[in-house]
Amino acid sequence: MANECPGTTDRVRVALILYRDDAAVGGSLRVAQLLGNHLDCKRIEPHFVFVYGGPGPVTATSRIPVHFVGASGPGDLGGWMRIRRLISALRPEVLHFLNPVFWANIALFGWRGPRINHLHGPLPQKIAGFRDRLVWGSFRISMTRHVCVSKEVEDCAVRIGAARSDSLCTIYNAIDCAEYRNLPESQEARAHLGLPKEAHLLGMICRLVPEKGCLDGIRLLTYLPSDVHLVICGKGPQMEELKSCVASEEMEDRVHFLGSHESVLPVYAAIDDLLFLSKDEPFGLVIAEAMASGVPVVGVAGKGGYSDLEYPLVTHDNALLLRPTKPLTRNEPVPDRLLIDLAQAILSLRSSQVARFSMANRAQMWVKERFDVTRQAEQMTNLYESVVGV
Repeated sequence: MANECPGTTDRVRVALILYRDDAAVGGSLRVAQLLGNHLDCKRIEPHFVFVYGGPGPVTATSRIPVHFVGASGPGDLGGWMRIRRLISALRPEVLHFLNPVFWANIALFGWRGPRINHLHGPLPQKIAGFRDRLVWGSFRISMTRHVCVSKEVEDCAVRIGAARSDSLCTIYNAIDCAEYRNLPESQEARAHLGLPKEAHLLGMICRLVPEKGCLDGIRLLTYLPSDVHLVICGKGPQMEELKSCVASEEMEDRVHFLGSHESVLPVYAAIDDLLFLSKDEPFGLVIAEAMASGVPVVGVAGKGGYSDLEYPLVTHDNALLLRPTKPLTRNEPVPDRLLIDLAQAILSLRSSQVARFSMANRAQMWVKERFDVTRQAEQMTNLYESVVGV
């Protein structure tokens, strides 16, 4: 369903280019969905362009036109021609790569106009190897601006030479806070998801890769009472390893795998705490979502833009994130001592409803004031107009 603005003609037409309309893509898809649906339609005319696959969750709720290239991969020459024809027909004034589709950027060589690359992160520690240098080099040269989701990502981009420093800017991720105020009832959500009614549920919502810390979450259960369970929502290459770990620890009745869900609202309604154990998180979208849902955030503070000094998402009193004595690498397990301390902190918070409510309430007000979508949409609108000279 397109979001029409009658009587508006001088709008900046923007092509929002992404991999595919599939919830498994993760946070970048949610960022794009939110942005496309909340840009000021009196000033911007956005279009989604998916290079792979067909309709998915974004299409189902989109307020703007959605287009599909139907490419099968970088070697699909037909895909190269189709994206050229599509962009020629759309005549956008700005190409905004919300995913770094390298071959699509090359296929559109010769298209005249500003290009924007969205750096969601995490970025590599260094750019090594011929292919990586080719990919990053093409984006560094061809992009008018690079949008970073936090100062952490911007600083890393400068350090590794991913972009020219004069082309970088930070526009923090955001969420539609209003969407998280109308969650289903907890017991209704648990029944819908097949989760136990009485257990205390710690939830992890993430792609299943080592740096997200799901193995640490399973280990954490060994230091917690048997009525504390772990809910893992997401898909990824680590799925079988996680299931094997659960079996070896004989915790099949305490760990619940939900797979990937197009809407995470029932998950936030069902869980008692968001368990955050990511070693490297460019922004922390799940933290913001949990805060807006009134769900306490507990875990371990790794490297991440959520602790930016200039504009932090997490503060000392709106989340319970313990800091390791030294920074953890992406694949390094959380030390046992820190997991024991975290287990005790979770139990202490669980025992005090006043403390739980106070922390969750502070977080909810904080995210609404500073990370609501209206701010992000206005900043992106201003950027689009700036690069085309409006």
